[in-house]
Amino acid sequence: MELVEGPTLADRLKSSTTAFDEALAIAKQIAEALEYAHERGVVLRDLKPANIKLTGEGSVKILDFSLAKALDPGTQSGIGSACGLFASGSGLTTHSPASDIYHLFEVVFSTGVLKTLWKRPVKVTEMLRI
Repeated sequence: MELVEGPTLADRLKSSTTAFDEALAIAKQIAEALEYAHERGVVLRDLKPANIKLTGEGSVKILDFSLAKALDPGTQSGIGSACGLFASGSGLTTHSPASDIYHLFEVVFSTGVLKTLWKRPVKVTEMLRI
């Protein structure tokens, strides 16, 4: 297991503001990590600032896969945990990569970058970068 040093994104958000370019770089790395997990049949289900570490080298690391689910290849929805544990029959909720993408948007929104975008004129090319 890797020891990841550095603050969580939640810690960083409490202590300082996040510049647009920095937030964009963080979001891009998170999106790439989600793509990697989804291509390998895993949905994270617990993406939030407290589960994202920022290393001193500028890398982003996603932590806590305890709620991750393996995707059913036929339906691309979650069928059980990636650790091999399965939910009991009643109350089984399916999850898909789309739920992780939704949580990615929540993380980006929590940085406050989107709020600052709407307080000033925004170029279309800038919006497309998001």
